Amino acid sequence: MKFAVAATTVALVASSVSANPLLNLHGGLTSKLGGVSTPLCKQQYLGAVGRPWEVNSKPGFTCGKLALPTLPMWDGGDKALCGLPLLAWTPFCRSGNAPAPLPTTGCKPPTTNNPHPYPDPTPECPNPKPNPPPVNPGGPVCQSDYQVTYTNFTTVADSGAYKGKVVGAATIDNDNYLTYALADSADACLKACSQMSACHFVNTYYDEEVATDYAPKRGGQMTCAFFRSCASTLKNTNWGGQGNDRPLNTIKNSNGYCLSPACQS
Repeated sequence: MKFAVAATTVALVASSVSANPLLNLHGGLTSKLGGVSTPLCKQQYLGAVGRPWEVNSKPGFTCGKLALPTLPMWDGGDKALCGLPLLAWTPFCRSGNAPAPLPTTGCKPPTTNNPHPYPDPTPECPNPKPNPPPVNPGGPVCQSDYQVTYTNFTTVADSGAYKGKVVGAATIDNDNYLTYALADSADACLKACSQMSACHFVNTYYDEEVATDYAPKRGGQMTCAFFRSCASTLKNTNWGGQGNDRPLNTIKNSNGYCLSPACQS
């Protein structure tokens, strides 16, 4: 009897997978195991090889309408599996990711009525660009369900080829890293995070190589890195020019987005 129940369950799951069109989108069929497709959310780092701040890493997929011949397109992540009977009841499938607290250190996030929210701006806490007329004066700057925690972040490099210079800097957070991708817009990155279980923070930026003929990973496209918790700007320590075994790269237009309760609709 136990074997019959198990066989029925396996057949039911297999039927749900084949009936779920999201799993058959271009990019969802990223690898084959015994003839069964493996969704990105079931692969290590969601298909990425390593982390974006590591030499010889590779993005896991593309977001939005960006299509590259060497990468699969985003397949809907964990949300695409919510049609399976065994997963539909899970908290993520029912309610999505719960909002996360803002970091308590680093730069203060911008507000809608003040384009210069920092009481004592420093290179580590740059002023964001002026915001449009406030909808909610004094409130958070929101993009979708995410609170903008910083824009165009820069710092003074304390090591590497750019030591002592003001540079753009992206997040390094090994403990909370999920994956990274290439995208055509920040909105596409945020949508992917909302479809990814345990994702609460997105860092978008451009990782540009000084050598124009060296672009095996990014090629000038927007990078989006995904994390389990909202990172402080104290973790923005990826400013490029820190490795001796690759051409110099620079980080530009680094922005942070936290799935904050202040921006929940």
